[in-house]
Amino acid sequence: MIRTAIWLSAALVAASVSGLPKASAQDVDAMAKWTAATIVHYRIVGEFKGKWTILKGKKLSRDAEVSDRLELEFDWDQTAYQFVRLPVIRNSPTTLGAIDAPRFPLMKGPCPAPRIDRQPEYLTVTSVSALSALVQLDVTRQLAGGALPDNGEAANAKCGEEWDPAAPVTTTVKESVTLPPAMALAMPGGLGNMKPSPDGKSLAMKGKEWTWTFTPTIVK
Repeated sequence: MIRTAIWLSAALVAASVSGLPKASAQDVDAMAKWTAATIVHYRIVGEFKGKWTILKGKKLSRDAEVSDRLELEFDWDQTAYQFVRLPVIRNSPTTLGAIDAPRFPLMKGPCPAPRIDRQPEYLTVTSVSALSALVQLDVTRQLAGGALPDNGEAANAKCGEEWDPAAPVTTTVKESVTLPPAMALAMPGGLGNMKPSPDGKSLAMKGKEWTWTFTPTIVK
């Protein structure tokens, strides 16, 4: 699941701020400015790059490197923990990279590449809702349609003499992203594993497969 557990309660944030001995008066003023804001505009960019099972046949399956990108934009009420209006969702098509070799070492001879009749989609967000400090995502995933090369039944059969059909199966799941407090942008060194961008306008978090970038701006 998409989990970016980076939000802290107001009390914990205040404790973190008070524990920063090198924080300047300018830092404190900037944090106070963010705290005083009622409406903050967020632009969120999530970028995925990792392994995923793209094909599932009756007997076989195959993994591949995939990458995907999601953008969300919305105005956020910091006092009510809710959207001011419905978020704008921008989905990007999944990019398919190198496909793994067959998982079964008994495949005879060089295997032909899997047949892909319909491209896989790792992440398509269809709707977004707010649950306290969580941004909850309704996600659709689409396995590729096609077929996987198989050995066949004969003793001397080679890989690709038979094919295992793979249907383009669609699944839906709920994922969530935890929204960082906008004031974290003004905290020296960021907050936890959230680090300010070089221009000081965004907070970024890099994980094993996901990179999340949060860019808040004060509306009022």
